[in-house]
Amino acid sequence: MRIEDYIIPENVIPIIRNKQVLEDLPKDNIFISKEDLVILFRIEIPMQIETGVGLIQVTDKIIDLWGMNTQEIYEKALKNMQERDIVKIYTMDSVLNHMLSGTQEEEVSKEILEQMERPLLVITNEKHTNGAVGILDTDKLQKVYEMIQEDFYILPSSIHECLLISKEKMDLQELREMVADINEKEVIPEERLSDNVYEYSGATKEITIAGNNTREKGAVEHIR
Repeated sequence: MRIEDYIIPENVIPIIRNKQVLEDLPKDNIFISKEDLVILFRIEIPMQIETGVGLIQVTDKIIDLWGMNTQEIYEKALKNMQERDIVKIYTMDSVLNHMLSGTQEEEVSKEILEQMERPLLVITNEKHTNGAVGILDTDKLQKVYEMIQEDFYILPSSIHECLLISKEKMDLQELREMVADINEKEVIPEERLSDNVYEYSGATKEITIAGNNTREKGAVEHIR
């Protein structure tokens, strides 16, 4: 197939970055802002190398050709992500075992969580690349809520993954300091997502910056 054949709405995927990227973003790139984050859109193009995938930026010109607006692209990208089952949620133990011994990562289940006192979960994708965008899939987040029966914090580890942990007995300020410290010492600047901690509410099915008493207009919306 020609590259042009891949430039269709069905191949659009979302990626998530800190709003600071807007300073260097080409003016014709479309985006949607959520809290202190920004959602960008890319078209996946298979490359002639093993497991290789190229990404083309979605621009005003492209969506004009499709007859779509930015909100419609946002909704389509989220739908594509869900239909492909891109988002994965693992226990931290499963991720570490995979890194150390090559064992296959196992997606989290209620049975697995019942064996853990305070599970630390990782939301990402199979390749652990640009996987932090998984926090937009609130269908997945809601399943976690239903399994642990509690609201939880979302810790932005990097643009590749986020961590999920129950809010019970957790000190928010300590979590904020930990995220900021890890970002500063261990995450290269271009892969930092945010120094903020977020929280997921099972009642509203929304993500907000943790500690905000009122829902901001820019809160990440539930995927409808």
